[in-house]
Amino acid sequence: MPTVQVAPIIGLLGPVSIADENGQMRPVPGIRARRLLAVLALTPGSQRSQSALIDGVWGEKLPRSPQSALHTQISRLRPLLPDGAIEAGPLGYRLTLGPDAIDVFAAQSLLADGSAEALGAAAALWRGEPGDDLGDDELASSVRQSAARLHDDLDDHRSRKALSDGDFDAARAFAQARCDADPLDESAHATLIRALSGLGREPEALAVFARLRRTLSAELGADPGPEITALHQQILTRDTPAPTAGTARPQPRAVGLSAEPNTLLGRDLDVQNICDLLKTSRVVTVQGPGGAGKTRIANRIGHLVADEDVRVYFVELASVRGGDDVLAVVAATLGVGESDVSVGGRPKTVFTDLRTRLADALTADTLVVLDNCEHVIDAAATLTADLIAAADTVRVLTTSRSPLALTAESVYELPPLPIDESGSAATDLFNARAHAIRPGVVTEPALVARLCRALDGLPLAIELAAARVRTMSVQEIYDGLSARFVLLRSGDRSSPTRHRTLHAVIEWSWALLDDSAQAALAQLCRFPGGFSREAAAAVTGLSGPALDDDLEALVNQSLLGVTESGTVRYRMLETVREFGEEKLTAAGTGERVDAAMTRWATEYTRRLLGPFLSGRQAASMAALGRDSDNLVWVLRRCLDPDRERRPAGWTEAVVNIFAAVAGFWAVRGLHAEVGVWGPRVINALPLITPEDAAAMDDTQRETWQVMYVFAGSHLLFAADDLWPLARARARLRTLHRPDLFLESPLDFVSSIALARSPTAAMRVLVAGRGSSNPLVGAVAVTLSSNLRENLGDLDGAMRDALLTRDLADARDDQWSTAVAQLEIASILGQSGDYESAVQYYRHAVKILSEVGADQDSRQTMGYVVAALIGAGRLDEARRAFAEFARGWQPVDPDPREQPEVSSGIMLCAAELAHEGGDNVLEVEMFTRAAAYLIAELSFPRQDPAGCLALCAAVAGLVRAGEVDAATPGVERLLEYLDYMFGRTGAADIPQAGSAALCLGAVLSVRQRVSEDGARLMLLSRRLRGRRDYPAMRDLDRDSRRLSGLTDVAWEQISESVAPLSRRQAAVQLVEITQRAFR
Repeated sequence: MPTVQVAPIIGLLGPVSIADENGQMRPVPGIRARRLLAVLALTPGSQRSQSALIDGVWGEKLPRSPQSALHTQISRLRPLLPDGAIEAGPLGYRLTLGPDAIDVFAAQSLLADGSAEALGAAAALWRGEPGDDLGDDELASSVRQSAARLHDDLDDHRSRKALSDGDFDAARAFAQARCDADPLDESAHATLIRALSGLGREPEALAVFARLRRTLSAELGADPGPEITALHQQILTRDTPAPTAGTARPQPRAVGLSAEPNTLLGRDLDVQNICDLLKTSRVVTVQGPGGAGKTRIANRIGHLVADEDVRVYFVELASVRGGDDVLAVVAATLGVGESDVSVGGRPKTVFTDLRTRLADALTADTLVVLDNCEHVIDAAATLTADLIAAADTVRVLTTSRSPLALTAESVYELPPLPIDESGSAATDLFNARAHAIRPGVVTEPALVARLCRALDGLPLAIELAAARVRTMSVQEIYDGLSARFVLLRSGDRSSPTRHRTLHAVIEWSWALLDDSAQAALAQLCRFPGGFSREAAAAVTGLSGPALDDDLEALVNQSLLGVTESGTVRYRMLETVREFGEEKLTAAGTGERVDAAMTRWATEYTRRLLGPFLSGRQAASMAALGRDSDNLVWVLRRCLDPDRERRPAGWTEAVVNIFAAVAGFWAVRGLHAEVGVWGPRVINALPLITPEDAAAMDDTQRETWQVMYVFAGSHLLFAADDLWPLARARARLRTLHRPDLFLESPLDFVSSIALARSPTAAMRVLVAGRGSSNPLVGAVAVTLSSNLRENLGDLDGAMRDALLTRDLADARDDQWSTAVAQLEIASILGQSGDYESAVQYYRHAVKILSEVGADQDSRQTMGYVVAALIGAGRLDEARRAFAEFARGWQPVDPDPREQPEVSSGIMLCAAELAHEGGDNVLEVEMFTRAAAYLIAELSFPRQDPAGCLALCAAVAGLVRAGEVDAATPGVERLLEYLDYMFGRTGAADIPQAGSAALCLGAVLSVRQRVSEDGARLMLLSRRLRGRRDYPAMRDLDRDSRRLSGLTDVAWEQISESVAPLSRRQAAVQLVEITQRAFR
């Protein structure tokens, strides 16, 4: 029996209820009464004012007489509760019942007991979905959140209790539920890993760690903590510790800190003084004027404190527009749920204690840095007080131009940099920055010191002044600043998002421009990725000497930077762009600039599409790479949810921009980008009527086709929402000219995409091979090669691939040449002819790199390494691997690239370890590769390259004698086969053959003698299973030995498999896997 006995009277963990005389919970009638009881029950013993109760019960929909209505609801509740349960006071009402009379708090008491009986009793308190009968507002949300946090805590206790009792199945179930609820919860993941390890499922435990590491990196830019990392390493080295019940809290990490851009000059003493203050004060404010370097110092201190195993959260408040938004920003950084914050960041009415909510995030020694507080000083002070009250392990460091005025606060007045003409931090800073910009600048020490004094020793002002040495002498800079000293010391407090000194210096540069240059700066501020002279002309409307003069004036005032890499481009600092945006808004010309940028982007992408689609991808890819940020900015503007805010000409802009950038993304292997933007584009564009299509010229119609082909093809396997795909097909059908399918490449591709059956698509493909248009014929041959390879007709695929290469070379089509070379190499590699494959792979890598297909190039480099190993050219393979791995070593965490590339690096490392006789490293690398693929790829709906890599990992583990470690991979391969032969109806026969080889080998080793295993391995040969990695070749070579059969039995099965068609072989594969593995 639990030591704590509870008998709740009020229930919130389900429908709001009150216990009757028999202890049975009875729902409270009437939503107003339920809401009133919930408000009182959330803070038992605390008096709630009438206004707070009225706000909680009715919200904004107040009754005609709120106080009378409240009294009525109180009267209705009193008979349902024990006598005296509701007590009136001078300010309002309170619930006199003890906390354990409310099931929420009773559950907390049971959790504190911690016994199995107490935890079971706590779980039994849930009677349904909390808050569901309270409406859909802040109160209901607050009840749900409190219950959810409590349930998570309950699962935590139950999982750790199960772990300590050795009930690993139960521990796994509880921990998995917590991981699903919070993918960033390291404690839950550590418990799950321990439970899986206790069950002997180490590969799954490794997959859990890989998924956590990727999630932490993507969401927080952080790595897993030391404890869970050590646990992961122990599992990898097969020294798994006995599972314990210890709490594995998230370990110290830094969130929001920036890397130091250069040496912090002259601030060592200040940093030390502030660190000393933090040892004795819970709150330290670094106070100083704008531009004094407060942010740099706070960032430096954050790094120093993080090095001491303290959690550090750096919260930037410069962009916060008002005090109401402070809570949202801090909550997001600290990981406190945003459900307490409304749309736009404004806090909702809070019914639970802020300290309780924050305590969940502040359980370890923590430093919270609030940077730039002066414009939200009251909200920052209130929140700081709440932070230090939430836990006694929390310290707060703030930077501000004014103190918080808290009793716990120590203020450190940040002095300006010391100035001395014989050498000082201020003069050293100016000299360092000035000589970096113009090495030959004359910096006379006394003059530099005077200049620094004129700038009050403020680092920001010194650095911006030093930037002017590009076109001015130090004396000229000094004279200019002295004449505008009042401007630099502006007392304007209306610019909270940037340092006022920075704004003043930019304002001074702005004042030195003539009207035309000022207008140009404002007009050009909306290019996030920099811009060319051509783009500047399109947006400003200027040309010739007038444009050149304005650009030169902006460069001379350091408002524009100039870069040159084949072409000259201009770029604004973000702060200058924001300044320009301010001026653009004041002038009221933002809409005109948006329209001009939209016209520029439309014409620019229209020009690039022609070369891109005709084989001259290199030039187009380079141009699209330079301006992709600008084009996406325009695309986002054109897809604004508010149609009234979209610029003129947005429809044509969306079509042309997306067609171009989608092609750019696809070539670079960024298919996820196409998949994300595709539905937005399809859903935003208007319906196309046959009349619309007929009115388009050929170029315009083909651009629309390209756009819908790219968008639709990336949605083929997105089963979650098929409407965008359906819209894309319907509109493509309207644009399609069936009569031109043998003359127009886009109509040919559209005919295949719109075919009503595979047979109809095949007829189109066959007809296309005889087209008089060379490009249509080339597309047909390329698709035929892919189709033949998928069907296992490697000889036919090779003939078509060689023809594709010759046709592409004749057209000087770089992309098609690369695709053909890759197809030829792939056919050779999967056939085990590694020696021949190497040269084709290398040629493909060269061309892919030239056209900017970075990800495809990287993935192909992995095949080069694998083929070199298979060919026995080990010295070359090691050199190629060093280039491929880019410094990665097996002792490092998993590589952080695209999954196919990262897994390829680990697979090649495993193959090299095998060749070197390092069995331990070989097994570790194959295990990590399999776990990584399982965690990172969405099986079964994934690029076949992922299935091939998983087959290689499973084959490597079987070859190394570690069949049990291959079990998670086997499960994924079975899922892949089910998907391939069940749902899609479009099986990749060689991929199926690869899976058959691995599954047959696993079955044979498990059973020692297995006819089914032998038949699967022989079926793999009939299906032309891929052998791209040496482990797969070796497994095929050793298949007879692995089967355990006699030579006679092996030959009998071989003779029965030999006459089968590939379709018949595939049918047998499915039948055997269903029988042997299900």
